[in-house]
Amino acid sequence: MGTFLLSCAGGISVEASSVGLMAKLSEEAIALARRALFLLRSKRVKVYVEENTARLMGVEGVPLSKMRVNILMTIGGDGTILRAAQQVTPPETPLLGINLGGLGFLSEASPEQLSEVIEQLICGSFTVEYRSKLAVFHQGKRLPDALNELLVITARPSKVIEVEVRKDGYPFYKGKMDGVIVSTTTGSTAYALSAGGVIVDPEVDIIELVFVCPISPCVRPIILPPTTVLEVKVGEGGAPAMASIDGQFLEELSEGSTIMVRRSEHKAAFVKLRPDFYSKLKSKMHIQL
Repeated sequence: MGTFLLSCAGGISVEASSVGLMAKLSEEAIALARRALFLLRSKRVKVYVEENTARLMGVEGVPLSKMRVNILMTIGGDGTILRAAQQVTPPETPLLGINLGGLGFLSEASPEQLSEVIEQLICGSFTVEYRSKLAVFHQGKRLPDALNELLVITARPSKVIEVEVRKDGYPFYKGKMDGVIVSTTTGSTAYALSAGGVIVDPEVDIIELVFVCPISPCVRPIILPPTTVLEVKVGEGGAPAMASIDGQFLEELSEGSTIMVRRSEHKAAFVKLRPDFYSKLKSKMHIQL
């Protein structure tokens, strides 16, 4: 069986010999997944295919929650990566995204680079970068962790909700708006950026709080320490509200209910083939630095 080195922060390397494969359920993604499976097996790497992907490929599959691999390769867009990050066990399993979506900011390579990527894996020419996630609780019940953001938003377009935000137990802000984004560093280039937030370098571990279309024009995004504990309470008398985690998980919120957010004890891990955060900003978001 082929093996490759998993190079981690701090100079630690461990032997890796298994790869998980998960694809968006589209014809193009499944075709690329078949090619990835062939290339990996030709290198004598043990491959486990996620059950929904496997069904369309006509091979044996494994539920993502039961998959124990050294690297999970996703084929699709950022949504596929976000789904994988919520479901993979253990949560720190390194993710490697092959982009077939639109922006693909979380992805590491294009379909044309698939053969090159697999060669880099075999040679150990990569590192693993760890990113903080957010633990989210609704009325004491734990929801899935957020890699990008928690969004508390009006469930009725054009109707505002009233929210009260507490930071580390103390009143922080109260007002009417469309919603509140609690973002990780990774999520700073996602919805938070579109809503007026700032770009945060991935080496800086923070929590970002962004207010979506607040009634008060003076409310601005704020960067908070990673140890911050935030509570977002839905006020009474406004529109119905809901919570969205990474756009993948939805939870209805009743009047007076509270969402609590803190840094998760789990991290997300990404296979990095090259240090390219700022080149991604330029090429994918057309940001001139």
